[in-house]
Amino acid sequence: METLDAYDAAVRAWQENPVGNPPAEPEGVEVRPWPGDPVFCGRCAAIIRKELAELDDLAAIRLARADGHRSGPGGERVGGSRGTPSPSPSVDDVDEMASALRGWEAVARGEDDTPPRRGFLAREITTVVAWLVAHLDQILANEDYAADFATEVRQWHRRLRQAEKAGTGRHQKAIPCPRCDRYSLVWTEGDEYVACQTGTCMRLMTLDEFSQYEDLYSTVGPQPGKPGKQAS
Repeated sequence: METLDAYDAAVRAWQENPVGNPPAEPEGVEVRPWPGDPVFCGRCAAIIRKELAELDDLAAIRLARADGHRSGPGGERVGGSRGTPSPSPSVDDVDEMASALRGWEAVARGEDDTPPRRGFLAREITTVVAWLVAHLDQILANEDYAADFATEVRQWHRRLRQAEKAGTGRHQKAIPCPRCDRYSLVWTEGDEYVACQTGTCMRLMTLDEFSQYEDLYSTVGPQPGKPGKQAS
């Protein structure tokens, strides 16, 4: 999960200052959970739950482009294809995600066949996401597929968010990271945590943890000999 968070942060920074090529997507990314109950810790599970629930809204935003409610380039190409742009790449994306989520529902139900589509695409996304959220504790407790499920949810969340540039408001914090002492703490609008952007640190703090740390820092200040380092 930390690798995906680092990639997200790099993409957001590039979107704000698009110089050169965008960051390369990490290859073969796998979720490596901390010891938890029994697979994920509470913090990781909360992030997965939040991003799974947001897939419904992100799908609606993505489908709005297909309905002509959002401006965009004349034609989008599907998955890096060099051929003719898809007439509706937004629908293609959401339809592909719906198929993936139906597959995970089948896995969680212990069924061999993927459930058939339920009604309209937008309505189906809402139905499947709601079912998965309701059974998320059971899914994340399954050591056979919890990590694969979480990885795909986070990848779809990142893909749709980047496609529509949703949730890119980033706020640099004015105090150093308590772990690496660099001024690299960033809160992204919509996130429930503050993240250190230093690749060798990657400290995550819940908003409550950061608020307590901020209050302590404003009272005590930096320790002697530890003024904090500039973010690299």
